Amino acid sequence: MNNLSYSNSPKRPDQIVRITSKEAYFEYQASGKPLMEWQLTANALKGKKQATRKMLSEATGLPINHITRCVQILLKKGIAVELPDKRPCQATGKKAFYLTINESNQDEK
Repeated sequence: MNNLSYSNSPKRPDQIVRITSKEAYFEYQASGKPLMEWQLTANALKGKKQATRKMLSEATGLPINHITRCVQILLKKGIAVELPDKRPCQATGKKAFYLTINESNQDEK
């Protein structure tokens, strides 16, 4: 990895910033956090049976943008499925898609 850095701003010359975000990305991936976050999201969904992304965000304490990424992982892995009809979210009252655990995928394992 290239550890070169540069000053962020002439007003704050002592603030060091990485040249690219690649280093931060690889450090984040290596930390195992993405794995833990999607597992946390899956466990919250199992506990609720059906939930919207906002409800999962509130249940896990993760920001909504993290939940959206975790839901995409769960959908790709076949762990979760998105229900076809929008219904009022219990957290916001707005219509949203609910997610549930894919029972057919759980039976195969």
